[in-house]
Amino acid sequence: MKKQILYRIIFGFCVLCLLVWFILYNTYWGKKERYNSILTNYSQHQFADLVDSVGYDYSDHNSPKLYLRDGQNIDLSFVLNKAEIMSKCLPGDSVIKKENSLIITIIRSDSISENIQLKFAKAR
Repeated sequence: MKKQILYRIIFGFCVLCLLVWFILYNTYWGKKERYNSILTNYSQHQFADLVDSVGYDYSDHNSPKLYLRDGQNIDLSFVLNKAEIMSKCLPGDSVIKKENSLIITIIRSDSISENIQLKFAKAR
C-alpha cells in the first residue's frame, strides 16, 4: 500500500516536471526557435514574377497571400507589414525578392518601383 502511494507521488512529480519543461520551452526557447525558423525561411525564398492577384486563401485559415503568374503563392501570414505589401501590390505588377534578403521590390508598368522591407515580430 505504501509503495503504491510512493509510486503515485513519483509519477505525479515526473508529470509536473514535464509540464513545467513544456511551458518554459514554449514561452522562451520555442519562440526564439520559431522566430529564427521563420526568418530563415523568408530570407531564403526568392522569386521574380508578375502578380496575378492579391488576396486571402480561405482554405488555409484565411492567410494573406500574393499569387504570382508562375503558380507560386507567397504566404504573408508571419509578416507584420502585410497590409502595406498587399495594398501596394496590384495585379500586373512585377515583384522581385532576392535570396538572403528581406526586401521585396515592386515595379509597376509605369516604371515606378518601391522597396518594402519585410518586418517580423521579434522573439522575446
